Amino acid sequence: SDWVMMALGLSMGSTIMASIYPAWVASRLVTPSLERAWRIPTKPRGDVWEIPLPFYAIRDEAYAIIRYLQEFMEGHAAPDSPDFSVVKFKRIKGELEGKRYIGLEAEVRLAPYEAGVAQGTKLFLVETEGGRWSLHIVAKRRMGPRDRWRRMHRHYVDLFRKQLLLWRSLPPSERRRYVEKADRYGKLNLEG
Repeated sequence: SDWVMMALGLSMGSTIMASIYPAWVASRLVTPSLERAWRIPTKPRGDVWEIPLPFYAIRDEAYAIIRYLQEFMEGHAAPDSPDFSVVKFKRIKGELEGKRYIGLEAEVRLAPYEAGVAQGTKLFLVETEGGRWSLHIVAKRRMGPRDRWRRMHRHYVDLFRKQLLLWRSLPPSERRRYVEKADRYGKLNLEG
């Protein structure tokens, strides 16, 4: 009976050892740096926090992405929405340091709502050289404790980062649908 237990232990140990190396290699391929999670590259200045997101778009895609994010925000219009609740919402356009931008502006309450944290948010794409658009989020704390706002805002930004990752995984036909929606609704209001 000792030999049986030893044989079972060796087979279980060899199975575990054989699966550790491929798992380690796969984790290095998914996130090649030493960091395993995306980190916000900026810090808040008082009650304002500007965060550039690691995302770029081309011209026609930029309008479609704004429409896609608008749909995401509209899905959080209920007062008890998970993660955040949009109170006021509008589309914006203009110039920032001589560069055009398009985007969304909203008054947002962050969950858990009993913490009383609210912020004004501008999410916009800024046109850079070569017809590329870079994405930024600017948040201004309206109410609530500053330390809780910082922690809750990180989660809020990560939700949008994940939505943008989902955008890249959409089939081309679905992305074309958003481009057509942007043609009908977004460009008319944003460029007009």
